[in-house]
Amino acid sequence: MREMKKNSRVYRIIVIGLMIIVAAIIAAYVLFVQDKGEKTADKAAMEENKKITSQVNEKEKDKTQTDKIQTESDAQEDLVNQMMNGDFSGMRETDRISREDAQKVYENMGEETEFILADMNHDGTKDLVWQEKEETKIGKPIIAIFDMSNRGRCEMWDTIDGTEYFFVVGKDKLVYHAPYFGVYDYVPYWEYEYDETWNRTKIGGICAYYIYNLEEMEGYTFEDMPEVGVYFWECVGEEKSALTRAEFNKKFKELTYVDCEYLADFPDHSWLKDLGSWTGDYTYTENFSHATDEESQYSCGYKIRVYENNNLYYAMIEGEGEQLQTRSLARVRGSQESINLFFEETLQGDALYGTCERYDNLEKLLSFQKGEELKTTWVALKQEHPIFCDKEEDVTGIYFEQEEKFWERIETDEEQAAGRYANNGTVEVSMERVDQSVYDEQDRLIATIYYDKPVVSGDAEVSAKINTFFENEAQCFLGNGESRHISGEMYEQFLEGIGIMEERYGIDTLAEYPVSYVMNTRISYLDENVLGIMQIRTCRGEQTDFHHVGYTFNLATGEVMPITDFVEITPDEIRKIFDNVIDDEFDLYGELEGNNFLFTDGTITYDMRYQYIYDGEYCYLIEIYGGKNYLCELLIRLEENVDDVAVFTCGTEWDGGDKIRWQKFR
Repeated sequence: MREMKKNSRVYRIIVIGLMIIVAAIIAAYVLFVQDKGEKTADKAAMEENKKITSQVNEKEKDKTQTDKIQTESDAQEDLVNQMMNGDFSGMRETDRISREDAQKVYENMGEETEFILADMNHDGTKDLVWQEKEETKIGKPIIAIFDMSNRGRCEMWDTIDGTEYFFVVGKDKLVYHAPYFGVYDYVPYWEYEYDETWNRTKIGGICAYYIYNLEEMEGYTFEDMPEVGVYFWECVGEEKSALTRAEFNKKFKELTYVDCEYLADFPDHSWLKDLGSWTGDYTYTENFSHATDEESQYSCGYKIRVYENNNLYYAMIEGEGEQLQTRSLARVRGSQESINLFFEETLQGDALYGTCERYDNLEKLLSFQKGEELKTTWVALKQEHPIFCDKEEDVTGIYFEQEEKFWERIETDEEQAAGRYANNGTVEVSMERVDQSVYDEQDRLIATIYYDKPVVSGDAEVSAKINTFFENEAQCFLGNGESRHISGEMYEQFLEGIGIMEERYGIDTLAEYPVSYVMNTRISYLDENVLGIMQIRTCRGEQTDFHHVGYTFNLATGEVMPITDFVEITPDEIRKIFDNVIDDEFDLYGELEGNNFLFTDGTITYDMRYQYIYDGEYCYLIEIYGGKNYLCELLIRLEENVDDVAVFTCGTEWDGGDKIRWQKFR
């Protein structure tokens, strides 16, 4: 019994011990789990803190980047706005164009230009395109393209030079148009594209050739053009394929979005047709009331001279009137029944000469159609007309009249040389050129200035008198003194005009298109008794004018001879001749009456006894006003009967050369 109790106690002790061990294990496990949980929570908290910190850092980084981008964007926008307002001081300087040159072009052309933003190199950012405002048939000529993502770096610069790039809106591409007219006509329209690094690539395009004379094509390679005519081509890369006219017109519209109008106006071989029946002078004048004052009148006048040169036909178009001073050369195309005039170039004497072309190349200006009366259709030329300029549609009606067929002659090389030297065995006459032409700092010609002075040798007293006379005339021409025909103010005004043109257009433009103030002199006649001298003063600046002078000397005395030594004529007869020739409604020569040969024009008094040219056979009266429907002075040749006259104009060549061109009207 006692033994059993003893065993029972031992058992309880063992059980209690086991329970204590189990409790300890459980407590230890609980503590372990709790500690592990706390560590896990701490780790999670740390991870969360790191995540939050990272997000904050990323946000700060994004904000910094956003602020930087915004700052750059604002700076770019500011630069765009500056350049659009004509301030190029912030543009990136490159060798292509300087800030100063860009500024100068803007000062000269700013009102005629505009800016647009377009992605020209397909890099996802807008570039600044500077272009002319005036729309041509295929677009607006581009002056420059600036990469605004590169601080306004100029990637293309093309000022007015006859070679133009045009931006085709909607396609973000360039179309290049650089026609050539000479031995053959070549009219290309090439498509170009920029890549992201501004490398320019020619994709292809279309072109047209006009072959006039195969014999003149020697030295050129046109194997695919065996005959005279029109040829159309399409180019893709280096591959070239022929097109029909219809295919060319279709491709043209695909390339430019507009119809190919003017090429359609050139029927095949039209320039080879005999258009001789159209040669001559066409004139139109009209008076208009001022818009603000119906009692005040002003007038405009146009003269179109159609002529032939080397089997091709051209037209010289001149417009005169209030705020109208235009001179254009046009090509003539058509048939015996009708002709079209297409613009080719702006000539000296035009108010725009040296700055820009008045019209697009080969733009249709005017059409004539024969019938009972000559029908005129004003196309682009209507923009010069004070009434038609506001009309959108072409204007057709009876306007121009054809003058009596004229005769024209340009002196030959031999005649020009003969006019500069003569010898009658006793008296020798030659020309000495007094040259005071103006050059810039780069030794480029800016203004041609010279006086061809006759130099006479022979009888000492007579020669000295004539030479002194022309030395004085030369000095007057160059601004030192006054003479019967020349005011020294003319030279000073010409020099002032050079300064104004340099300020307005820039010295580079003047170097490319020099102005001129010259006196061309010819010996019109020389025998034992008489020396005849003919002079033409030509002043070409923003406008062109001619002035004729004649001197006839008695070689026995050295004195200038009056016209009455050769022709029996009275002041009344001179006035009557001028009235008949120029329709003198203002009575410009009304002072010529009785025995009075003098009349005053402003501050200059003319003695009509000395206002003539003598060529040994005829005397030519000089009509200084130019007359109705004429745009330069008239020379009126007197016949034996002074009621019979022949009317001429006479001047130097349009290209600035010193050959004499004569035209006879009646």
